[in-house]
Amino acid sequence: MERFNLRSFLLLLLAACFIASAFIPDFWIMVNYNLVFFVAFFCFGILNRRPLLIFLGLAFLSPYVHDLLNLDFEQWNLFSGIFLIGLALELLYGRSQKKGLTKDYKVNKNDQEGPHISVKTYMAEDRYRIYSQEVETVDMNMAFGELWLDLSQASFASSQVAVHLDAKFGEVHIRLPHACVMDTTGISHPLSSVKVDRFESDLEQVETRLHLSGSLFCTELEVEY
Repeated sequence: MERFNLRSFLLLLLAACFIASAFIPDFWIMVNYNLVFFVAFFCFGILNRRPLLIFLGLAFLSPYVHDLLNLDFEQWNLFSGIFLIGLALELLYGRSQKKGLTKDYKVNKNDQEGPHISVKTYMAEDRYRIYSQEVETVDMNMAFGELWLDLSQASFASSQVAVHLDAKFGEVHIRLPHACVMDTTGISHPLSSVKVDRFESDLEQVETRLHLSGSLFCTELEVEY
């Protein structure tokens, strides 16, 4: 089943749960928010091969079982432990599965034109290739997923370009033209890694400098040329 169809199915399933609860008040005794979160995060995690999402879904079983069976245990301690296992596996998995922006880079999003580029990825893997010849600003947002942004075919409107990135729990890959350099000193990155594979050329001849701002949390950022 394609990712788009599965997402639609999950949304329809969630809608059906809310509609059923409107007519059957006791419906949420068996099917409540925690179970819905489990199904959503677990399925998205399997679909995108993300251990963090899989274990986040499993973590929601803790309050679900606690309330359903009225068991006596520290549900949020168990929730946190399961989530941290997923976070650890996510960091290990991400570092062992290094990928590159290869020449056969595939794009599953429409090309963006114009001076202001804005891309978003939530609980998915999205790839963008930008062909705009007048880029002025770039804004990126990512949570629980992978964001791939290829700017190698783009041109910039000035020699100084602002790039804003907010990313949590995932990976961000950026490809730049050879005549550019990215300054990453302006971004905070707790529990994250930043790798810039600079193109070996005379930096005095760099045409464009991209200034990165924003924040990363539990995210791997890789910049290639």
